[in-house]
Amino acid sequence: MKGKFFLVALMSVFSFATANAKPAEKGTRIIITSKASKEDAARAMVLQKKIDSIEALDFNSLTKAEKLQVKAEMDGIKKEAKKMEGVYIYLGGGVLLVILLLLILL
Repeated sequence: MKGKFFLVALMSVFSFATANAKPAEKGTRIIITSKASKEDAARAMVLQKKIDSIEALDFNSLTKAEKLQVKAEMDGIKKEAKKMEGVYIYLGGGVLLVILLLLILL
């Protein structure tokens, strides 16, 4: 009897775990946890919009000075997000590739 209950409980736990799975997102994402205050969550949403606008830029058309300015702005956003309680930054593979290209080109 205990074995059946354990098996049913284990199956239900695994089915709930996969229900929340979502595909990997490309780019930099700011993850807001339940520990974040309302002010931090609102500020994190503004930072996410800035990140999305930066990622939409065509880096080939930018000058060297503009690329450095964009890199400095991204670094500032990352530092600000790290200071917030309950807010984390996720870097996708595409963003890492862009950062590596910027470092190589500059």
